[in-house]
Amino acid sequence: MSKEILIDGKKYVPADSVPNAAPAKSVKGMKYCLVRGYQSGVWAGYVKEQEGAKVILMNPRNIWYWKGAASLAQLSQEGIKDLKESKITQEIPEMTLLDANTVVQCSEQARQVITDAPVWKA
Repeated sequence: MSKEILIDGKKYVPADSVPNAAPAKSVKGMKYCLVRGYQSGVWAGYVKEQEGAKVILMNPRNIWYWKGAASLAQLSQEGIKDLKESKITQEIPEMTLLDANTVVQCSEQARQVITDAPVWKA
């Protein structure tokens, strides 16, 4: 018996069939997270500090475009499946987002995929 269904050409699986991913290793007590801003887009990095919509990230990379994850939730747990078609900028030392509306802790698998992804440059 199959544990997946196809709707409009997309595969769906029951939530209980997806293994729980281990959280990403923290660095100096900072968790590796994806942060979505209202205007600044999606960033991945270690959360140094958060106060409301203000989030300070260490070693962040901007995930300008991704292909191979249906949502931020999937991206945070599984990473990006199609790195050739995705656009992830170079890492910078630190940044402050002033418009954060979502902060999602990453799994170790997702952190590894994001930090090892090739750098997209114009």
